[in-house]
Amino acid sequence: MTSVSARSRRSRWGRPVLIVALCVVVVVTAMASWLLVRGSLARAELEEVLALAGSVRSDAAQHDVAAAEDLLRDAHQHAESAAGLTSDPIWRLAHSLPFVGDDLAAVGVVSRSLADITGPAVPLLNLAGEAVDGGVSTERILGIFTAASEPLHETTAAMQSASDELARFDDADLIPQVADGVSMLSAMISEIMPLLSDASDAADAIPLVFGSDEPTSILLMVQNGAEVRTGGGIAGTFVLLEAHAGDVRVVRHADSSLFSRQDSSIIPLDDAVEGFFGGNTGRYVQNSTVPPDFAVTGELVSAWWADLTGDAPDVVLSLDVPAIASLVDATGPLVLPDGSELAGEDLVDTVLVEAYRTLDRDEQTEFQKAIAGLTVARLLEGEAGPLAWLGGLAQPISEGRVSIWSSDPTTAEALSGTVFGGTTARLARSGPDAFGVYFNDATAGKMDAFLDVSFGAAELACASDDVPNVSIAVTMTNKLSADAVGSLPWWVTGDPSLGHTPGDIVTLVSVSAPEGWFIGGVFDEGTPLLPGEVRLDERPTTSVEIALAPGETRTIDFRFSAPGPAEVEPVIVHTPLLTDPGEGEFVATCR
Repeated sequence: MTSVSARSRRSRWGRPVLIVALCVVVVVTAMASWLLVRGSLARAELEEVLALAGSVRSDAAQHDVAAAEDLLRDAHQHAESAAGLTSDPIWRLAHSLPFVGDDLAAVGVVSRSLADITGPAVPLLNLAGEAVDGGVSTERILGIFTAASEPLHETTAAMQSASDELARFDDADLIPQVADGVSMLSAMISEIMPLLSDASDAADAIPLVFGSDEPTSILLMVQNGAEVRTGGGIAGTFVLLEAHAGDVRVVRHADSSLFSRQDSSIIPLDDAVEGFFGGNTGRYVQNSTVPPDFAVTGELVSAWWADLTGDAPDVVLSLDVPAIASLVDATGPLVLPDGSELAGEDLVDTVLVEAYRTLDRDEQTEFQKAIAGLTVARLLEGEAGPLAWLGGLAQPISEGRVSIWSSDPTTAEALSGTVFGGTTARLARSGPDAFGVYFNDATAGKMDAFLDVSFGAAELACASDDVPNVSIAVTMTNKLSADAVGSLPWWVTGDPSLGHTPGDIVTLVSVSAPEGWFIGGVFDEGTPLLPGEVRLDERPTTSVEIALAPGETRTIDFRFSAPGPAEVEPVIVHTPLLTDPGEGEFVATCR
């Protein structure tokens, strides 16, 4: 029999428990309803952002900047609304819930990221509209670049923050709809952020170089990639400019034949840099582009110019022929001295292949000087405007085809870590797993117009200690046919006094590993080669000379091992080449 007192105690304790349980149910139900409603509203806002983003891209592609700006402003408002809906205390508290917590957190990150990215992007489009609609002058262009610097940096920083936040989520832990949204935003950021970062560098660098209140001498150097060097090609043609308060004028032209060979390096060089190219790096002006660090190239070129003219330039600005072609493609054909037009798509072949077939050496020199002069005129005439400039130079800048050095220490420091700092800077910007691949011609010819290259990179687990090995495969092909060799002069097929067979492409191929790594050998179809080894910029670097007969293809396998256990995703940063390299079909195995 149950006593009255026992029933009374159960009754006394049961009511509060029941009340608490009911309260919990009510709170959970209310919380779920709150999350459901706000989640539904946030989804609608994000769908609006997605729809508007496509329209923004379409209008921008058609140069309707005003319409794109209005749409982007609307997209930002919708993104801010979605961020507000997914950032209240209840939503943040729900991040810890089982099953749905990661999804709710991911939706919040996507919403806030879109708001943070689109906010500073609105003034960028406003500046783009000014660039399109207003009159064109050098002073005005410099003003637009200066004004664009801050929002470019803000947008880039927002994208980097978003990328870091999104990387926390695993698709396997998210429902498909949310996982798709995270993947879509991550892909967009991966595509756009490098371009924005380069644009930020340009917005900082251009006013520094061209906008000084004091007269600034700028030496434009055009690299000739038909004779490849680490930086892209030999230093071939030079144009001295003077910039003052936004005005730029041409002072003098010169070509490499005017510079006298030196008995020793024109400036003191680090032993590794000096020995990297057989002791000739500082003895010939053409070899100024051998060092991976453009700061060293700038010092070499400055010294060469001072030796020729008596005056050192304040700035060295380097372009290669593909960069010029891209600029011409974006701004319209060049009108040559004979009245004919040269389009961007034909420029590389015309200047670096056909000119060598049809012109003698003096005529080639004059033709290349004319192309350089017309390019400078195109840059200075201002008719195309800054958007065309950036449109034409965006890809060459990202590929390392545009580099800048300054004799002013403050400006040099500002440039050193940017995309304009040469291969060394590009390696540093590419992360801790970046490997540099450099090419330097050994024939003194112009055969690299016929060089085709592809790369492969693979991580290998060849030991039980979890220390990764990396294979960097470089596949090279000589595209010239054997029967075409006789139609080319010796200064194209190679200097016979150097001991190479005319028509062969002979290249010093070097691979530079991250600091602290170890060289594991170089192999040609499994046969070990005897490489040279140096340490460039604290990076272990190994080099072999590879000869390719007409029509021949070879794959060289460079091996490295990490200093300890690590997860590695190798990235290749390479010499800018005349043709875009492909991805090689190379299967790496442990040796």
